[in-house]
Amino acid sequence: MRTALALLAAAYLPLSVVGCQKEEEEKKAEEEVSASAFLGADDFAPGQTNTTDKQDLGGELADNSAAYANDPSGNSLTLAGDDCIETALDAVVANASDHSIAIETTLDIGACVQQMLAGAFDPDVDATTTVDVATLRLAFAAGCPEGDFSAYDGKTLKELEADGLDNICTAGSSRSFLTNMEMNFGATTTVTQEGQTATVKQAFRAINATAKSTGEACTDELSGDVWSLDGSCVSINRFINKEMTINGEPFGPQGVEDYVRLALNDLKMKNDKESPYFLSGSIDFRVNDWSGKITYTGPTTPPTYSASNGAESATGTLVGASLQRRAGRLATKISSFSRKMGATSY
Repeated sequence: MRTALALLAAAYLPLSVVGCQKEEEEKKAEEEVSASAFLGADDFAPGQTNTTDKQDLGGELADNSAAYANDPSGNSLTLAGDDCIETALDAVVANASDHSIAIETTLDIGACVQQMLAGAFDPDVDATTTVDVATLRLAFAAGCPEGDFSAYDGKTLKELEADGLDNICTAGSSRSFLTNMEMNFGATTTVTQEGQTATVKQAFRAINATAKSTGEACTDELSGDVWSLDGSCVSINRFINKEMTINGEPFGPQGVEDYVRLALNDLKMKNDKESPYFLSGSIDFRVNDWSGKITYTGPTTPPTYSASNGAESATGTLVGASLQRRAGRLATKISSFSRKMGATSY
């Protein structure tokens, strides 16, 4: 059950979206972009983390969309309840003005979670779930003095997906972008199988953000056909297991989290949607108890990584999201708002 719930969160947390601004208006534009942020520095810092097995480290990195200029996975796997949540997201409305666009919403996804859990058990298992809380909170903001976003005011995410937001930022532009997403979940499930009944309670908080570690907006700049990130941007993914009990007894460690942090160091990427990797630069990462670096050398050259957890070292190559590994855990679909917004992603 924990896997199903964790992957429901993971399916909707990866996202990044972009905007742009001129240097002389940088401070003002960043303040406007940051206005929608609800995650701050404390949300970027880890608590007590799990440990990651050495053989799983490469897969954890490969499954993180922030490690790619354009996600090469072509992921089309699906999960029961996925369409339900995506339908709710598609209806979210954007607020846009001449030089900025923003989306802020909190969705009650309890009915979607019920639908997902209905297919999470074998047919011979009698399971009843009461969802206490299931909310998905989203904030996206971007700004761009040269561009004109006003035509997108009041449009839904589904309409933005159809229209795209390409070519709003031009050569010489500097973009600001910020994304925050948070899921809070709590439920009680009563499971009966072969005459045995168990009551399972779980609560978790899941966070995804792309911003500076202070919570402020990231920036990058377009020169020719190359975007350059300013080097202070981070991507955070946290899954915090607040409570997990069976018949009132703790099951596994309580309050422990899976934590992934990618610090995006002076990355450069082509201004296209085909090149899977960054042109150059590196990412300093932390995956639970592992710390290391991913190094990029070309838009079609798989990057390499090296890492250590203090007791052992690991090296490898990222070759795209590990679909077989994802499918083996539970079929899921990675929904990327950067694709919805017709933009490239960090």
